[in-house]
Amino acid sequence: MKTKKPDINQIIYDIGIGLILFAAVFAVVCKLTDFHPLSHMYPCLLHSLTGCYCPGCGGTRAVAYLLTGKWLRSFWYYPLVPAVFVWYAVFMVTYTIEKLTHGKISVGVRYHDAWLWAAIVVIAANCAVKNLALIFAGYAMIP
Repeated sequence: MKTKKPDINQIIYDIGIGLILFAAVFAVVCKLTDFHPLSHMYPCLLHSLTGCYCPGCGGTRAVAYLLTGKWLRSFWYYPLVPAVFVWYAVFMVTYTIEKLTHGKISVGVRYHDAWLWAAIVVIAANCAVKNLALIFAGYAMIP
């Protein structure tokens, strides 16, 4: 008997629903308790030891700025964060439309491995630009 391969788009959609629920609960808890996530950040170990930025440096700040509506600052710290947010929003809206219409309106954005490769390129370029600016110009793009 052949088993059916799980649909990656359905898995991404289910994870997206979970993320929306988690974000809503987290936002309510932060609001009720006056908790500020950025005030509890630990420094990057690689940056502390070497002075260079790791491929993830700036990501947490970028998420925080994105969630507070500071899109340009989010992009400055980690360009992949706002890009993934836009892709995620489009994916969730179009996939929901497709699910609600039982496929009659086929507008759902689909996952392709090219999205993953593009993200890897953006991460590498972001890390390279920040480290080159730091090493050759002495300019710290992440204070």
